[in-house]
Amino acid sequence: MHFAAKFIVIAVLAVILVVAVYYAWNAENHGASVNFSYAHISLGDGRVNGTYWIANTLDAQEYGYMNASSPEVLGNGERCSICTGMLFEFGYNQVICMWMKNTKMHLLIRWFYLNGSLSYERVGIPYNTTQYCAYAAYVVETETS
Repeated sequence: MHFAAKFIVIAVLAVILVVAVYYAWNAENHGASVNFSYAHISLGDGRVNGTYWIANTLDAQEYGYMNASSPEVLGNGERCSICTGMLFEFGYNQVICMWMKNTKMHLLIRWFYLNGSLSYERVGIPYNTTQYCAYAAYVVETETS
């Protein structure tokens, strides 16, 4: 094979490798491989009471409502007709920061302590990369107008 042809083949393979690595490490593009469960949740003296998606793995927490069209349909296509929001479980009280990058819906974001009482709440604006942080063990996101 001629030197120029070998160089082109190697360059094309390098570009394919870089693109594959980018998509493998980019949370926005691996949502199809993230698995969510859902459960009935009650927190904050009834402020949160219903069926919620559960984000209790790092992948699920990173993906969250990214690219979701509604609380019932996640960005990766999973559906739960009775889900009204998403619960992020962190296991213990700590500073938890959330943002709205690639989130299409306005969300009411509420932080709860491990004992279930409300710590903080804030409305998240779609596609906003500002981080909102509070001390809590759980974060609950529900759609708001």
